[in-house]
Amino acid sequence: QCAPPVQIVHQDSYAALNPVRTVYQSISAPLLRHGVSRNKVRERAEEILMSIGLNPPEYFLTKYPHHLSGGQRQRLVLARSAIPKPKLIVADEPVSMVDMSLRLSVLDMMLQMNQESGMAFLYITHDLATARYIGRKGRMAVMYLGTIVEEGELQALFDRPLHPYLQALLSAAPVPDPRIAKMRKPLRVKEVELPDLSKRPTGCAFHPRCPYEEEICAQTRPELREYEGHRVACHLAERIPVWTLESES
Repeated sequence: QCAPPVQIVHQDSYAALNPVRTVYQSISAPLLRHGVSRNKVRERAEEILMSIGLNPPEYFLTKYPHHLSGGQRQRLVLARSAIPKPKLIVADEPVSMVDMSLRLSVLDMMLQMNQESGMAFLYITHDLATARYIGRKGRMAVMYLGTIVEEGELQALFDRPLHPYLQALLSAAPVPDPRIAKMRKPLRVKEVELPDLSKRPTGCAFHPRCPYEEEICAQTRPELREYEGHRVACHLAERIPVWTLESES
């Protein structure tokens, strides 16, 4: 109902495709719905399959979802979501169920769609590495317990995270340089049980785990505010120690 301005790509590409419909049937329905004439549908469907690397297209048109790999299914779902020419595609963990060796093909397809057609992507993930790859020139918002705690240009957030939660995430993430990996010390958060989402902590949601917690953190919920080009929800942003990957080396 929200087409064409917004489309969504779900985490489970198998669940997003009707298991009893062929690839051709899955693609032809939205093509017909959005103005492609019946005598042009097969030609357009073959063009779409070729553009996402499912070659030869005539071979894949008769296949069912279970015949495809996870990466092939997700590329098909992405291509289908682009048929209405939406302004925004919400991609909810689109590669978390795709084999590691195939994830780049899906991410590269999303980047290509953005560059060639101008479609915007809201990429939802728990994987910082894929977020950094796909959002190189974009913006990132970091959430904790359903609340945005920091937001800004992606590269700036990776280079100089301001919120303790993002600092902890980045300090614990694997790095390719073995020298830095050996020398760095992850930011230690307090070891407490994760709170029940229905019973949010008062004040800052992260304060029970934050190593820099002060009295105000438990009493008052911080608002997102501008600081050094970021927007950060932390009472102590001006005072907590600076953390960067390079500073650990």
